[in-house]
Amino acid sequence: MKALTRRFTTGWSLTRVLFTVIGGYMIADAVVTHTWFALLPGGWFFTMGLLGFGCAGGNCAVPPPDKKS
Repeated sequence: MKALTRRFTTGWSLTRVLFTVIGGYMIADAVVTHTWFALLPGGWFFTMGLLGFGCAGGNCAVPPPDKKS
């Protein structure tokens, strides 16, 4: 339980905030306009931002290759 609480409270970046806000907006818009198929991507983005996994957690960057001559 402490690990989950730590994920909610640490490591927030602008990208993670944007994922959470945009996902929340998509969920709210889907409910208001009754476009239920939009709940899935909205829920995905919201959860990704809230828990900090995937690109929202900064895991999409590719490290540069090692230069071995």
